[in-house]
Amino acid sequence: EHFDFYLLHNIGGKTYNTVLEYNVYEFLRKKKEAGYIRYLGFSVHDTTAHVARIVNEWEWDFGQLQVNYVDWEDIDAKGQYTLLAERGIPVVVMEPLRGGALADLPEAAANMLKRADAEASQASWALRYAASLPGVLTVLSGMSTLGQMEDNLRTMTRFRPLSETE
Repeated sequence: EHFDFYLLHNIGGKTYNTVLEYNVYEFLRKKKEAGYIRYLGFSVHDTTAHVARIVNEWEWDFGQLQVNYVDWEDIDAKGQYTLLAERGIPVVVMEPLRGGALADLPEAAANMLKRADAEASQASWALRYAASLPGVLTVLSGMSTLGQMEDNLRTMTRFRPLSETE
């Protein structure tokens, strides 16, 4: 009867122009008004300026952004997240483990995390980082093994936000 969450995926670059050309947002907005979509959102892999254009141009119920502790500064995930937070738009986090890279850190970084918490996996630190941000609706994590799924479930079931020290 309806979609709970409808995501207009990766509306950066050429896709953004297609959305404009074919009035895609307006079409989806009408479907929402008719009750076919409960929450309308977007995802994007683009600049902070482009994210600003998207959130200034249209009304959204959620936005999906690439947020992790490396991209916080590298691709200005902080600026993109802040744009949504300032507008009260909940965030769905994609790539919290940066394609798995944050689950397999260089030895020096891995040792630092082990000293802080010998029981915590490297992946759990990245998941907790993303999930600790105010306004995060959910954190998406791709998994390849049963062990990864079990680790993610342990992390989120007994969820503990990062402390200031961490």
